[in-house]
Amino acid sequence: MDVNAKKTLRGETLVPLIEDPFLQIIENLAAVEKTFGDFRSRGQSISDLVYNIINVRQAQAAQRSADAAQEESRSLGRISWITFVFFPLIAVAGIFGMNVDILVNTPPSLAWFFIISAPATVLVFIIALLSNVFFKWRLSVRERKKRDEAHLDKYA
Repeated sequence: MDVNAKKTLRGETLVPLIEDPFLQIIENLAAVEKTFGDFRSRGQSISDLVYNIINVRQAQAAQRSADAAQEESRSLGRISWITFVFFPLIAVAGIFGMNVDILVNTPPSLAWFFIISAPATVLVFIIALLSNVFFKWRLSVRERKKRDEAHLDKYA
């Protein structure tokens, strides 16, 4: 008796039909296609993960670059202030160091350097202070204006 034979409820033995080899091939191909579909979805998941990791790394590098640029900007700002403070002294020293005919007949004493450079330095500090106060005031006016416009837009 055939091993693949099946019995019905009446006890009759049925001989299975011979399966079509093309049907088996199609079933096998469907199983292979399902397996490859799983591989495709896994591959897509891995690809998405790698893409996200690369984006995070690039964002971190951009943040570090922005931080470095900000620190460099602060350093250059400090250098600018130092230059701004010492400019009057440099200008006065340059004038006294010139070899011109006007200063040859009566060479000025060292006291004149301090008499001219001290008020010039004080004047530069006053101008810097006033400009700083003005720009802060102007910025506060702009912020107040934006806030008022936003408040009006909110209730409009």
